Amino acid sequence: MNDRIINLKFDNKVILNYLNLLYVRNPSDFDDTNKVINKASINYYADPLMIILHKKITPLIEEKISKELIPTYCYTRKYTKNSILHEHVDRESCEVSVTYQHSKVDWPFHLRSEKNLYEYRLKQGQGLYYYGISEPHSRPIELLSECSWHSFFHWVLKDGDYQHFGYDNSSFTDDNVLENMYDIVD
Repeated sequence: MNDRIINLKFDNKVILNYLNLLYVRNPSDFDDTNKVINKASINYYADPLMIILHKKITPLIEEKISKELIPTYCYTRKYTKNSILHEHVDRESCEVSVTYQHSKVDWPFHLRSEKNLYEYRLKQGQGLYYYGISEPHSRPIELLSECSWHSFFHWVLKDGDYQHFGYDNSSFTDDNVLENMYDIVD
């Protein structure tokens, strides 16, 4: 399963500076506590820079899984010290997912297949693709660093059962907002 790790050639220093500036400008607008994480985290849904990166990596993921994809959404999360990500599966918009590690932090990612539990130790600049709705995943060990930034990119199969979730056509967005944002990016 190590063939699922991908080295993405993003400029992490620029991205981390961007995310830290975004947080400084709007620290209280993005707090989120939910049942998947044991404590509050900071989340950025459909950030324009991440939409660009999402669109750029789509052909790479399509090549890896040999299927055409429709982007659904992306978001970035800043985990804080002592965070734990409980085991879960994602909503239908996350048929195929990538977790991308921006920070230089050793924080294991666990992925459960039908028969096995795999542990991945992603390095800064690496992503891991998985099937978010069918493979339970977690970070069950407390984060020891002050924080760790991660982005998540999600797709559905173009000819699959969940294609109607393309561009996150759900209660989370207005009609065609994300599709229009993705269309702008070349």
